Amino acid sequence: MSFDFTKNCKLTVKCIKKALKKASLKGKDIVSLSATSMIEGIIV
Repeated sequence: MSFDFTKNCKLTVKCIKKALKKASLKGKDIVSLSATSMIEGIIV
């Protein structure tokens, strides 16, 4: 099993945008970000 960086990067960005919208925040409100993946799961 391999990590598809291009696909998973797009999924990570989509997840972050959705979380920002849901929290009524903007990108400038975020001080730091960490993402990790184990097998096929992505945790942001």
